[in-house]
Amino acid sequence: MNEQLESALDKILAANPGPSTHPTSDRLILDLENYYATSAGFTGFSAMPAELGQVDWHDLVKPSTRRAILTHVEILPADKLAELKKLAAEHAATITDQISYSPMAANKAHEDQRTDLHQTARNRSAEIDSKVLHSRESLQADFVEKRKALDQRLALIAQEAFPICKFAIHNIETALQDELRSSETGERAVAEAYDLPWIPSSVWKACAVNLIVARKNILLFAGRADQGPAQIMAGFINLY
Repeated sequence: MNEQLESALDKILAANPGPSTHPTSDRLILDLENYYATSAGFTGFSAMPAELGQVDWHDLVKPSTRRAILTHVEILPADKLAELKKLAAEHAATITDQISYSPMAANKAHEDQRTDLHQTARNRSAEIDSKVLHSRESLQADFVEKRKALDQRLALIAQEAFPICKFAIHNIETALQDELRSSETGERAVAEAYDLPWIPSSVWKACAVNLIVARKNILLFAGRADQGPAQIMAGFINLY
């Protein structure tokens, strides 16, 4: 009989929840469900949270702050973290390779071959027949195709890394949401005990800002081959 009463009471409480002890956090988290990133800013919000209006975002997204908030959170299991680090290193190396085939690099290669030919000619016993000069246009065309080929490599790396990053961001968001609600609940209780209005702490603001940035990264960088795991996870995980 008691079990039936408890079950019925659970159903009533579930259908009629009491007032939230963390309404501001709830509102921000709900807005994030519809959030999308654009160059114009955080247009997914019904309104920019007033609590973050005068906040120095750069001061709250420091890696040290993020590590402190997420210190007890397993963002990725060891095997997935090792895999992501490998992909990040491969992505960074490919970006470096691309830079070596930039238009400026093509111009330099054209000048270098001319310089090399003239330096060889100064050695009167050296043969210059083996020296082949490529036109600036042919070198530029060659470098363009090599950059395009490396674009395909970057796309493959990003495609492989993105699901791991998405899983990591999900774990980060879950932890930050829990911390956001917990902080607001505790702070409101203290403020109420002193008959004071609730003013969000720096910790609450840091959780809110980093939650927004985590969602922004995973949406803004999705499908972009030039933005690898190091860019998506910047500050949340040290991949190097």
